[in-house]
Amino acid sequence: MPSFVAAYPFQPSDRITLRCEPDWHADREPLEQTADQAVFEVPLPPDTNVVQLKVVLHRRGATHWSLGANYVLRASGPPRVGHPVFFHADGHLTARTSLQAPAIGGALTVRVFLPGGYDENTSRRYPVLYAMDGANLFDPAESFGGAEWEVDETVALLDRMAIIDKVMVVGVYARDGLREHDYTDPGYHALATALVDTVVPWVDSSFRTQPGRDHRAVLGSSLGGVFSLHAFWRHPEVFGSAAALS
Repeated sequence: MPSFVAAYPFQPSDRITLRCEPDWHADREPLEQTADQAVFEVPLPPDTNVVQLKVVLHRRGATHWSLGANYVLRASGPPRVGHPVFFHADGHLTARTSLQAPAIGGALTVRVFLPGGYDENTSRRYPVLYAMDGANLFDPAESFGGAEWEVDETVALLDRMAIIDKVMVVGVYARDGLREHDYTDPGYHALATALVDTVVPWVDSSFRTQPGRDHRAVLGSSLGGVFSLHAFWRHPEVFGSAAALS
């Protein structure tokens, strides 16, 4: 029988259950529950090897279904770990932050997209996507020609479609007048060092990230794509993948 683990910072009086196919009104109790997780065994409906389910939080007389897409549990494989959220499904952007980077002899501006549930479910850590041309990513008021790339909306949609897990996005702004220099040879050597030595450590110390190269990617478009490939190629110990778009 497949297992499902609901990871969440429970309150002492909380009761956590599952509701799943074929009877969405029946509560399934956990085999065990601690302060930060509940473990369930879930029977599969006849003639199928998958089941859809929701986590349900019972708190102070109210019933809260987990927000977002249903979890899908398969017959084979390790226990599925889910990090449900019940109250705050939308992600949000931080303010812009200026980081002094000795490698470039100046500052880099960054802005971070925190996915839905970041502030609520504090048991979860996130992979990180470092995206160049940060001014173009999130806000039409900042972006070139007023057309943002809708990166925050896109990663949220991909998560709802169960194509990717929730991810943090760090927008790294191009320096005024220095974009072409920083994103090409020889300037991209110093900028990659600044990204690795200044930005990544700041992000890992400031937010709940999943550390390690397998949980970091770098992305860019046009010359930003050139830089992303360079950063990935020169620092494979830091970045596990890269996307270069044109």
